[in-house]
Amino acid sequence: MQSLGLRFQKVKHRATFFRNPGVHILILTLIVAGTQWYNWGIFGDPDAQFHLTVARLMPAWPTSTQFFWLPFTSWGTAYADQHYLFHLFLKPLVLLGAGQIVIVLGFLLNLLGFNWLLKQVTTHNRSPWLWLYAFGSADLFTRVSLIKAEATGMVFLFLLTGLLIKRKWQWLLPIMALYTLWYGASTLCLVVLATYCATELFLKKTLLFRPVCWALAGLFLGLVIHPQSAALPALLYDQITGAGLLRVIPGGNEWYAQPAAFLPDNILVLLPWVISLFYIFKARKNTPQTLWFIALSSCALFLLALYSNRLTLYWVPFAVLLMAHTLPSPVQKIYRELFSTPGQTLRKVLVVLLIALAASRGLQNIYNITTTIHRIGLPVDRLRTAAEWLNAHTQPGDVITNTSWHIFPELFYWNTKNRYIAGEDPAFLWIADPDRYTVWKRLEHPTTQNEYGIGMRAFQSTWLITPHVHNAPADSNPHLRQVYADESVRILHLTK
Repeated sequence: MQSLGLRFQKVKHRATFFRNPGVHILILTLIVAGTQWYNWGIFGDPDAQFHLTVARLMPAWPTSTQFFWLPFTSWGTAYADQHYLFHLFLKPLVLLGAGQIVIVLGFLLNLLGFNWLLKQVTTHNRSPWLWLYAFGSADLFTRVSLIKAEATGMVFLFLLTGLLIKRKWQWLLPIMALYTLWYGASTLCLVVLATYCATELFLKKTLLFRPVCWALAGLFLGLVIHPQSAALPALLYDQITGAGLLRVIPGGNEWYAQPAAFLPDNILVLLPWVISLFYIFKARKNTPQTLWFIALSSCALFLLALYSNRLTLYWVPFAVLLMAHTLPSPVQKIYRELFSTPGQTLRKVLVVLLIALAASRGLQNIYNITTTIHRIGLPVDRLRTAAEWLNAHTQPGDVITNTSWHIFPELFYWNTKNRYIAGEDPAFLWIADPDRYTVWKRLEHPTTQNEYGIGMRAFQSTWLITPHVHNAPADSNPHLRQVYADESVRILHLTK
């Protein structure tokens, strides 16, 4: 009997150990670390090199409001680092040359923040929901596999949501200030705050002012204490209108509506989320206010995700949060009815197959995203030789005409000596000078040999860098001489 008791205690201890969310967070982080080891030195997005370079160059307290390397854009005269705290976070890691480690640490911080928020809303086992959150959405896993301020900055959104639930409204001030300094995108916090106030108004007929005042005060504080505060409001406005949600000028695909792949890429989150909404509506008279708040927030963020691909990152945690609060009891009830009743073999097999199918879809998300980045991602040294050639053969401040705004971060990473036409987003060039933007756009797909000369003179540039493809207008221009070529790009010099 004693031996049986000891054996039972060991089994119970092991079960408790594997129910510990910290164990699962460690395993999830090790999986992501493995994907980053496989893709070591390869980035899925050129923004990575921009962030790493800015972090390397930035002083502890920047005061200049000019981004010297893009003089023709709005950044040339009114620039503020909207990811200021994120770049400070990156700086020691950049000095260690640890680009991939940034992604792993960012994932870990994100997961810890989500686990804390889960703890505020559910007393059930949190581990399954951590797995679903990490790998259930291909879109979210893609975003957290990039060096982005938004992935780590979501921690502040999680904190804000938990503080709203706990009604500790005075803490919204520092959270909003820090989020503004980290990412500059407090817009999503305001969406969540609006749904919270709407829930309170609908259920309790109470108009809340205190959380709104604390949050707006935090936003204002973040804008004021930013070292480049004079330029930050205008830059954020340009980001939202010209380069962001209103999409005045076409930019990265991430800002556009979801492609047809949205359903299969997010089916593991989408389907149980819809079921959760059904349960809430079914039991609407007994649904607590917190659950209505989470449901309304997830619906609002889902609509934003349909509008803009990158905003899926924010919908997924609220969808999983809703499931963690809603589904455990129905699932336990189904489990008891199914496995405590003799027979029903077919149903049991179907449940096992469903679980296996869900697990295989999560594994497929990991495999697809990791191998896609490895196959079509950007090696950190792809344009190193070209950038170093320009560094050696040009004068400080010479303008390099880059016909694609995507290659600016790659050149900038290796060459901060020169100036460039457009980078990070073409909308910033259009905001500064629509006529120059039109001239530059013609250089992307010129139709005559004279367009390069006209365009380059408009930017006082004698150096042209283009993708290494056949380019008849460039090849036929007698005043453009090719001086460098590799498998990725060509460099041409305007001689007259």
